[in-house]
Amino acid sequence: MDKTRAKRMAFELQGRTVGGWEIGRYLGNGFSAVVLSAQKSGRSAAIKVIDPEMVERSGVDRQLARILREKELAGHGHPNLIEILDGGQCNETQKLFVVMELVSSKTLGQVRNKLPRKSIGSVISQLASAARYLETRGIAHRDIKPDNATISADYASVKLLDLGVIYPPSDPTGPSAGTGDQFVGTARYSSPEFLYREEEDTIEAWRAVTFYQLGATLYDLLMKRPIFDDFKQPTARLYQAVREHTPVIDCDDVEPWLVDLARKCLHKDWRVRKELVAWKDFEGPSKPTETGAEVRQRLAKRLGNVQLPGTPNLTSKSGARPSRRLLNQLSGAIATIAREVCRQGEVYPAVELSAEIDGDHAVVCLCAGPSEAHELAGVLHVKLTIDALDTQATLVRVLGDARLGEKPIGDDQCTLFTGASSAPDLKERIDVYLHAALEKALGTGEPPAAGLSIRPDIKEI
Repeated sequence: MDKTRAKRMAFELQGRTVGGWEIGRYLGNGFSAVVLSAQKSGRSAAIKVIDPEMVERSGVDRQLARILREKELAGHGHPNLIEILDGGQCNETQKLFVVMELVSSKTLGQVRNKLPRKSIGSVISQLASAARYLETRGIAHRDIKPDNATISADYASVKLLDLGVIYPPSDPTGPSAGTGDQFVGTARYSSPEFLYREEEDTIEAWRAVTFYQLGATLYDLLMKRPIFDDFKQPTARLYQAVREHTPVIDCDDVEPWLVDLARKCLHKDWRVRKELVAWKDFEGPSKPTETGAEVRQRLAKRLGNVQLPGTPNLTSKSGARPSRRLLNQLSGAIATIAREVCRQGEVYPAVELSAEIDGDHAVVCLCAGPSEAHELAGVLHVKLTIDALDTQATLVRVLGDARLGEKPIGDDQCTLFTGASSAPDLKERIDVYLHAALEKALGTGEPPAAGLSIRPDIKEI
């Protein structure tokens, strides 16, 4: 619906009543509707009147079902979601309409260049909170973007708008469900699988779409420009960019977790994306319950500041195979981290490290002990398995498995880290795990012949 048609429709409706609401001035328009001010019983509101041509194309029943689904959210009470007041079909004008609270604040799209950098974390957390609430109601928003969110003048409060294309996953037969092959979101802010209508119709798959749209919105706020702005014309070029081009996020004036979160959210493969991102990631940087330094300090007190002989020795068991070059680099980098953290605090027994390739995984193995000084009756074996989650290995998952007396057999792995391979958190998580594994193994006595599984009491992420 272009602005000319929208203003003409606004002029025709001004002063009339739609669904009991008296129509006021023109506020704006979108692809399928005009938005006007309205009043009823002394209450001011915004009314969205659906374009009759859109209704004719998609059918009254389908459009009305969407409106009634929006209306079901009336009284939701979520502070970051636009309040729905009314909706339906006007008996007098036959117009389809939705009434919502009147919000005079600017959109994120209007303030992206002047939004305080310190406010970005709060903004994206509030948007995610609204989207997560919709998911608890069995709904995916499908069109999260800067222009569909308002922010208060003090940049403290955000509201997610435009519930016109909300969708209930796993209800493909419902009249308000999908649009078949027709795409209904905003191309530049939508994930490849959604844009090309290749998404799976499950809660998890739509959550991955939501994460991407939140990440694309976060990109705008971080980079102060619309995502894929260099590819917006022609449309085919934009579609290709969404599928193939990875946006570069380069800013050092914000908290690192925001950049890391945006990169994870914008992963092209939704199956990887849903493993990389969780709702809790939008709440702020995840921190272990203890730091590596804190665990080392506690170990040092327990061991009486034992001076440890020897230094870690890194030996590579992997052959130089070009097809494994990336995995070799990964295993070498993680081995270096492990060697460095074992040297810190002088509480670890002498260790031997090896880096190798096991199928599609990079693997680092560490063994330490036995050591009377450490009350370590057997050899502590630790295996770190590193999975590259993309072809450039910019995103990785690190799993830990520890066993006393025998090598780990893979039955008690825990996830230490998922994220950018360059993230500072990676070293900290390995530090915590290795020292927590040692602490758990101390004083356990002679291990059984089959070995003893050692699972540190740390928070998995």
